Amino acid sequence: MAAPQIRENIDDFNHVHFYNFDNFEINKGGRGVTVDELKRQFLDPAGIRDENLHELNYENYLDFDGMIQSHGGLDLMMIGLGGDGHFCANMPVAADFTKGTYMIEVKEDYPWYPDLVQAFGENRPSQIVTMGAVAVMKVKQLVMIVNGKAKAKAVKQLVDSEIQNTFPSSILKLHPNFMLILDQEAASLL
Repeated sequence: MAAPQIRENIDDFNHVHFYNFDNFEINKGGRGVTVDELKRQFLDPAGIRDENLHELNYENYLDFDGMIQSHGGLDLMMIGLGGDGHFCANMPVAADFTKGTYMIEVKEDYPWYPDLVQAFGENRPSQIVTMGAVAVMKVKQLVMIVNGKAKAKAVKQLVDSEIQNTFPSSILKLHPNFMLILDQEAASLL
């Protein structure tokens, strides 16, 4: 795991800054699910200082792209692939390829809405903020890591599909420095 290695060499990482690429609140006034999980699973175990986390949230999403650019832009972004083709919170049908960081109003007629209800029940968010395609295209190096047989169909669709907002990650093929890292199971349908 990377967190213990970073903690052991924390002086080498004190200049590294971290930005979350999406977020949503399930409890009013909270930090948001993405930031809470990022801190719990990686930043806190790695010993990353709070001042090195630049949090995307409901209050600053309109200024987030400008803040990133004022800090010199993002050198590296690591993301995953949703089984339905989403990246960050650019969800099928709701994804808007013309925007930088933006807010999605959650609607019951979205194809992914039942999954949101199943995951969060009555606490499901009514809004989600995310870095959109325009913001992600400015990242110097974009790395998508996908593992497991359950994602093999989505990987094949990513590679074979035309660009469409029903499979949002298809837009990432236009990024000039996009790297797709797969394990054997995720690559099994290629």
